[in-house]
Amino acid sequence: MNSDLPKALVPLGGQPMLAHLIETALSLAPSRLSVVVGVDAAPVKQAFSDAKDICWVVQPEALGTGHAALCALREHSEGQALVVYVDGPLVSSSALRKLVRQESPLAVLAATAENPAGFGRLITDEHGHLQRIVEEAHTSETEKRIKTVNTGIMAGDGALMKALLEGMPAPDAKREQYLTDLVALARKRGLDVGCVMSRPEDGALGANTLQELSGLERLYQQRQAHELMRQGVRLADPARIDVRGRVSAEQGVFIDAGVVLEGELKFQRDVSIGPGVTIKDSSLGQGTKVEANSVVEGVKAGANCCIGPFARIRPHTMLADDVHIGTFVEVKQARIGARSKANHQAYLGDVEIGEDCNIGAGAITCNYDGANKHKTVIGDRVFVGSNVTLIAPVKIEADAYIAAGSTISKNVNAGLTVARARQKHIGHWTRPAKHKA
Repeated sequence: MNSDLPKALVPLGGQPMLAHLIETALSLAPSRLSVVVGVDAAPVKQAFSDAKDICWVVQPEALGTGHAALCALREHSEGQALVVYVDGPLVSSSALRKLVRQESPLAVLAATAENPAGFGRLITDEHGHLQRIVEEAHTSETEKRIKTVNTGIMAGDGALMKALLEGMPAPDAKREQYLTDLVALARKRGLDVGCVMSRPEDGALGANTLQELSGLERLYQQRQAHELMRQGVRLADPARIDVRGRVSAEQGVFIDAGVVLEGELKFQRDVSIGPGVTIKDSSLGQGTKVEANSVVEGVKAGANCCIGPFARIRPHTMLADDVHIGTFVEVKQARIGARSKANHQAYLGDVEIGEDCNIGAGAITCNYDGANKHKTVIGDRVFVGSNVTLIAPVKIEADAYIAAGSTISKNVNAGLTVARARQKHIGHWTRPAKHKA
């Protein structure tokens, strides 16, 4: 993967590859979920330290996929065993269920590859029973044309798989134990080995390179887009949306092209999201619109709000119904009351704003003194003129009107407040001249 990250932690759809596989595995309700890792897997364990359903199994040496499976089977081999790989994180649960339900004592999940180069070929009889797996390096010219390939995913009786692996020659520096060797060992015992075909949309082939990973990313996004449309979401272009979290959306939601959705998201009816928008860990009320190129993170918005275009809403912000946050307005850790608006270039940080307020262009809350953050409290029906500076901590009473260009450092009562230097005109002033070199 050309990455310093362990393959298990390489991101796919906003989550580590291993997270996808664990979620799919748990959907099968296994009696035990073993994750086999190497001795240097501390970063992987740390990333999944909150996962309670994982049994970590350490493979002391990298001696092959068969040896890795044997490490897990030595700890638990009761019932049926299913072996999957972290580089196949999007294999569908339906394909895995089909594999574990087949009747053979051992079965392999197969796939069709238009370009099978690099994959092991599956040789089956007329009944679909697997005879052998031929690795790419040992294929004949006829076998090279076979497009039925091995995904590596295998299921079977756990005790049988353990016994077959235990009977293999001990792995060493020259010969690792491969899981695919189980096919030949089972056939030597006269056992049937099933071959279950997956569909292209099952994502069974996985990824070992960044190029292949990009293909999995598109498959994942395709699945997410289809799920959103199933919920009643209208997408301008299903191929141009990136979902990197969990989205709950009601009917009537519209999402334009180039939108990125991260974390936990909830969209009520008739929410509209414009092009180039990024939304993370937020809830948007019915009829709320997020206009083009806005960034919204950690926001809970009421109904019929309007955000953007080119707005930035930062975490811990709550917008009541009918709030307008306009172009080049940044909001952070704020509570803004119903029908209040800041339509043009403003910064509102650590602030509580009442209902029916107007925040003029260029207005800012000076919330940071270089060491600590301070809060600004604005009452209902307050008018803050353009280029007003509110130096926190400060409180603006209801029905106050602050003239444009004012710098406010003290609490303000209702009525008009003007806090700016008197304008002067100096008639005999001389313009500075540049010094000659």
